[in-house]
Amino acid sequence: MERDIRFHKESLFGPAAEASLTLYTGEAIDISLSEFLAEPAVISFENSLRTTLTQILDSAHPDWINWVRANPSRNLTIVLTGGGATLPMAKKLAEGTVTAHGVTIQVAAAKAFPEWLREDYPDLEDHYPRVAVSLGGARKNTIQSMGILKSTGIGIGGYQLERFPTRGN
Repeated sequence: MERDIRFHKESLFGPAAEASLTLYTGEAIDISLSEFLAEPAVISFENSLRTTLTQILDSAHPDWINWVRANPSRNLTIVLTGGGATLPMAKKLAEGTVTAHGVTIQVAAAKAFPEWLREDYPDLEDHYPRVAVSLGGARKNTIQSMGILKSTGIGIGGYQLERFPTRGN
C-alpha cells in the first residue's frame, strides 16, 4: 500500500473523490472523500490545523490584530502553500473567521497564483503550489523580519504599525 500511497491520495483528493486499495490483510476496500473527511483522526487533524493558526496569531504582537480590526473591510489573507495546500482541511483555514487576542477576524484565501508571478513567469502556474515557499524566498521584494511574524513587500507604503517602525525610523 505504501508504494502506491501517492496514487491513492491523488485518487481520493482528485475528481474521482474516492480510492480503492488493498490493506495488508488482503482485504480490498473503497473509501469516498466524504467518508475519509468524517474519520475522527482526520477531524482531529483539521482541528489541530485551526488551533495552530490561532496559536500563531495569538503569539503575534496585538498591533497586527488591531490593524485588521481598524480596517474592517480588510480580511486576513491566508496563503496556502506546499503539497497539502489543496487538501479540504487546509482550504478550510482560509474560510470564515479566526479569533486572536480576543478579536474575531474574517479570513480569505490568497489568489491561487500571484499577479507578480503571472506577469513575468506565467509558465510556473501549474507548478506553483509545490514551489510557492521557494519562490517567495527568492522574490525581488525581500521578506523583512518584524519580530515573530514576517511581512512581505518593498518596505514603503501607507501603513505603519505603532510598534513596528519602517526602515530608517
